[in-house]
This record gives sequence, structure tokens and C-alpha cells, in this order.
Amino acid sequence: MTKQLYTMLVCMRGTTPGKVSAAQSGDGVWGRKEVPPVFQRVKITATKAEIEWLQENGQYDPRTKTFKHKGTGDDYDPDFDIIDDAEFDQSQEREDQLAMELNYGQIPIVGSCVYLRPRHLEDNNEGRFHFLRAFYPHRKLPGVKQLLRIVKRGLHLDLREGLLALSGDVRTAVLRDLSSEDGRYLRWICGEVDRADS
Repeated sequence: MTKQLYTMLVCMRGTTPGKVSAAQSGDGVWGRKEVPPVFQRVKITATKAEIEWLQENGQYDPRTKTFKHKGTGDDYDPDFDIIDDAEFDQSQEREDQLAMELNYGQIPIVGSCVYLRPRHLEDNNEGRFHFLRAFYPHRKLPGVKQLLRIVKRGLHLDLREGLLALSGDVRTAVLRDLSSEDGRYLRWICGEVDRADS
């Protein structure tokens, strides 16, 4: 996706100051009431996907002249927040491949997705949110941002590859802060312990 100049109309008053109300390419064509102090026009060079994300999840901070995630207050980071659907291969064969490897060459009776999810969590979506929260404090360490991208969109095999790609010190730091159940689960996904131990 190519980046282009957009002008975003940001609401500066009311119940949601900083909310992105609209965006148009280039300078845009705006009404005569869409001016300060009620609105501010912010220019940004971005892709269409980035603009859509900002309209849905972003909030503009006029003091720092940056966009933040409206839910967490964290700085907007397109390298983390915007993930192209084609970045991760979502084929079931990849999940089956890992499940068979961890289940001694057999496809599990319960199915790969159920077999690979953490036993101590309700489902795979809960697992994604759980591990996003667990890994997020380490996001500035080398490789962890990519690991977070994997947790958001990848499969269990991607998670394994992301964990194994971390340097020893980074991996130790990330796993040290997890619960024992989480640590055993991730070591099992990496093929380091048996399921009975995870």
C-alpha cells in the first residue's frame, strides 16, 4: 500500500476531544464551520489502512502533536498497529503441521485449534488478548514488537517461530514475567517440554 498525504479533521471540543472525525486525501474540501477552535486539521502521510485505523482507534494529542491509541493512551505505531491480512499465512495445514509435531505425528482427535490453545484459557481469542497483555511491557526489547504482531494475527506455528527467533536474554526476560502456566505452555509450543508437563 502506498502512502499519500491526508488531512484529518480532529474534534477539539465536546465529549471526545482529539477524536478523528473525518479524513480526506490531500488538503481536502472542508466546510466553513470545520475550523478552530472546534476542529483542527492535521496533515499526515499514511496509507488508507492507517487512516482507517486512526479513525476507528486513534486520538490526537495537540500538546505532543501525535496520535495515541484511544483505549490505552499509548503512542500510535503503524509498524505494530497496522497488520496486512496477507502478512501471515492463515492456512489450516500450518496449524495441523504443528499439532502433529507436538502430538507425536498424529492429528489430534479434538482438532488442531483446540489442541494447540492454552488449556488454562477459554479460547484462542482470549489467548491472543492474554498474551498481548503479557508481552506488551517488553515491547521495546529486540524482536518483541514482531512477537506482538504475531500474537495479534498469526497462528500457533508463527508464535513458535517468533519465540524461537528471540535472543536468549530477551526470551528469558519475557518468559520470566509470565505465570508458570503461561511459561509451560509457551515452552510446549516451542517443543521443549511434553504436553503432560505444560
